[in-house]
Amino acid sequence: MSTLEGKVAIVSGSSAGIGAAIAQELSYRGARVVINYPFSSEKENAKAVLSSLEGPAGSITVEADLSSTTGPSKLVESAVERFGTIDILVNNAGISAPLDIRHADLDECLNAWDTMAGLNGRGTLLLTRAVLKHLAKQNSRIINICSTTSRNPEPGMSVYAGTKGMIESFTRCWARELPQEYGCTVNAVAPGPVATENVLSAPPQILEMLKKTSDGTPVAPRMADPSEVAWTVATLCDERAAWLNGFRFSIDQCAPSVRLCDLNSTYKYVVDQLPQGYRDSRGFPTGNILIWLSLKLVGIPNSIMWFNRGHSRPCENLAHHVGPIVVVGAGPVGLFTALLLAQASVKVIVYEKGSGIDQSPRAVAYFPAVLEEFFKAGILEDIINAGEKNTKGCDWRDKDGNILCKLDVPPDMSDFAVMLSQPEMCEVVLAALQKTGFADVRFGHSFEHLEQDEDAVNYWIKDESTQQVTKNRCQSLIGADGGRSTVRKSLDIEMEGFTWDSWLFVAVNFAYNLDYFGWKAGNFIVDPDEWSIVVKRGKGDSWRMATAIPRQITESTDKRFVLEEAEVKRIKDRICRLLPETRARLSTRQWRPTLLISVAPHASGKLNNPVGGLGLTTGMLDAAHLGRSLRQIFREGANPSVLTTYARVRRNIFRERTDKLTTSNLLRLMSTDAADVKKREELFARLKDPGEFVSKIQTGLPDFALTSTSETKFDTFHETTWFISVTQPDDWTREQFIHEYKTVHTGMTKGGKQAGSPVRRYVQLSNSALTVPGTERPSWDFVTCLTFPNLFITHAGLQDPHYRATAGKHIFCRLDQKGCLVRKVAYFSQVAGEDGFNPGAIRALMFHHRTAKDDKFTEEWFQERANKVTELVTSDHRVRSFVLWQDITPKQIGHFFKDTQFAAGTWHNFKAVETYDFVDQDGAGTFLRDLGERLMKAHDGKITVVVGEPDVIF
Repeated sequence: MSTLEGKVAIVSGSSAGIGAAIAQELSYRGARVVINYPFSSEKENAKAVLSSLEGPAGSITVEADLSSTTGPSKLVESAVERFGTIDILVNNAGISAPLDIRHADLDECLNAWDTMAGLNGRGTLLLTRAVLKHLAKQNSRIINICSTTSRNPEPGMSVYAGTKGMIESFTRCWARELPQEYGCTVNAVAPGPVATENVLSAPPQILEMLKKTSDGTPVAPRMADPSEVAWTVATLCDERAAWLNGFRFSIDQCAPSVRLCDLNSTYKYVVDQLPQGYRDSRGFPTGNILIWLSLKLVGIPNSIMWFNRGHSRPCENLAHHVGPIVVVGAGPVGLFTALLLAQASVKVIVYEKGSGIDQSPRAVAYFPAVLEEFFKAGILEDIINAGEKNTKGCDWRDKDGNILCKLDVPPDMSDFAVMLSQPEMCEVVLAALQKTGFADVRFGHSFEHLEQDEDAVNYWIKDESTQQVTKNRCQSLIGADGGRSTVRKSLDIEMEGFTWDSWLFVAVNFAYNLDYFGWKAGNFIVDPDEWSIVVKRGKGDSWRMATAIPRQITESTDKRFVLEEAEVKRIKDRICRLLPETRARLSTRQWRPTLLISVAPHASGKLNNPVGGLGLTTGMLDAAHLGRSLRQIFREGANPSVLTTYARVRRNIFRERTDKLTTSNLLRLMSTDAADVKKREELFARLKDPGEFVSKIQTGLPDFALTSTSETKFDTFHETTWFISVTQPDDWTREQFIHEYKTVHTGMTKGGKQAGSPVRRYVQLSNSALTVPGTERPSWDFVTCLTFPNLFITHAGLQDPHYRATAGKHIFCRLDQKGCLVRKVAYFSQVAGEDGFNPGAIRALMFHHRTAKDDKFTEEWFQERANKVTELVTSDHRVRSFVLWQDITPKQIGHFFKDTQFAAGTWHNFKAVETYDFVDQDGAGTFLRDLGERLMKAHDGKITVVVGEPDVIF
């Protein structure tokens, strides 16, 4: 969506909350944005917002305190110095503080007035005044953010409501004074309670007051999302909103709206200007937003237009129906899920059978993807303080402790892991959970069984101290009670997967100063009989060994084993052989063994072995995705289908990545199979090679491939292909363009490859005159096709100084490029042994367009498409090969392409790509003409097709 392309917007107070969401939406629609923050302490937040922008490059951050008399002019001068003119001003900066004048003394009243009136009132006035002479004289916009509080205040909000009333009055006056002279419109947007981070972290009494307000919202009893306010603001900035002037749009409950200027066909305008993805098949609006309008001119006085994305009726806030959300199990996944919900003001009850946090030896490593989720939850600093950073990497050793291979962390790598025992981590999460005021954690209470009806879940809990069983009722119940889950059994769900029948996994804590002898925090012991992992548990000299001993053939796999004395001695001897000296301090308590089968429940229900720390990692990332999905349902009124998406995504990640990674980790340590031994030797050789960094990244950062909620971590698992449109600059000759692209840039890329660039394949596809019925042919001259080991390497390559100084700096085409990053999901070839990267004489690329920002194909579509095309081409020897690609372009494209020429491009238009390679040009032409239409009939969206000769550079 580029309805604001070329526009420049100032958004005051945009380093967080509503302002940040407005900046992101304006950027998404094509504007360059000036992000304003008041103090240096907000600088990093402003930079994070800047990195999150998905629109064109060039947006900036400016520090300016708008409560001062000089701040507004400073902000405008900085913007004009950079851009020359201003098209949009959003007066968003504001401050709120409750003050009951009946009980406050004079100083408190004066301080509150000076603070709120100085920023909310005077700041808005002075910023608008400063920007007027720099406004574009046509289709410029001033949007004032006021509040429903000015008309429907709660007790204790008189000062805040008064200052927001000032802004309403400004809007009425300016809507009459400014348009004719400055070519602008002036409107106000009045949100009610909005679920920003600051609001959600407010004291309980404030949240309760806001809840009373939000509960009165007709469409859905919930707070608005910042993105909904942002959508309204950006829509008012659209060129087609030029007839909307002097309006107050209330994004909340049924407050009266203000109409100051004549309005022609407003309803038709609002509906017609919505993009296709925000209208249903009847043309009625969708989109998760409310706009209240007084539509007297179209015969609908005081009417309500509610837009509810993906639904045919208003959303309902399920959290207000039947009781709290219940979590069974106070392990890391259960507690973290509960924390995420409680932080969103959702009431949670956690039941745990044990008398407290489980103290048995468990996982200890928290990798960057999990640490990012801790950061979002506000507990990262506490986790780091409780544990110990690992910035050194890991080693592989033999059973005597001799190093076989090292994996050192690059000196410029900013990512790190934290070593902290699972019980201590749980204590940190528990403390944060209890501080929310929305959680009730009940130890010594075990789950018995459940029954579901149409409206809720009935469940029975036993008090372990009294043995009394009580029946309870809740809206949703989360089973986080481990591999032997009683919740799962109560639902008659079978455990999937397999058991390592030949091994009994054992974990032991011990104390020894291995740091002194140069041991890293993570160590893998390679041996067919005595394999193990030895990891540090946090601060001090506490370590953990996870290993295994042979299981007796008659032993039950469901039994919790007690080791015999001989087995205990065997484990002791195993550790002592590893230790650099024989004076190990090993107490009887420290040698109490614990059977480890699982760390936490995963979306697939399948359990993994304990080698590599990825079980806990996957569990915590499951919790992050589940917590986000439940918050969307219970606080934002989202369709419960987001849980289906959660289950599908997390199940696939476990099956396709976690399971494969942990299995390969274990086989690397203990397998004597010739193929596994060869893989281990080849990996160690690559890790020892100073010039080989792809394997180091994939081995050292496997967690990047396991997250589905990260905004900064990029997949290290799947090979990635990047399609990039290449178009001749308007002021270049054809000869100059061909020389720069085919000779200069190609030469640079080849040179980079010889110097160690991670690019695996480079193909240039020309855009011929051939077309496909039912599709569009773009104006591009070429499509560049680059293949990288993974998405992480693609991003890292863009940050490489050598690349930035050579090919990354070379401008050889227009920078309004289009394309996407994809992974291969299906492949067919007529030629045995080909991998899909040996183009025929002619290649066709089919780009499937998105109809909305979040539009994407389902797994079923990819499977059906692959089957249909394969069936068509199997006996058709005109087609040499076929590849189906799924878009994996990061949502936070501003961060991915930060400070590169690609930041100005458009990368989210396509959701899938198909590649067809043909034997010759005649075969391509007849196939595309004869069968192309059959392929297109299976898809009702827009498709762009490029057909041409592929030039394989390498």
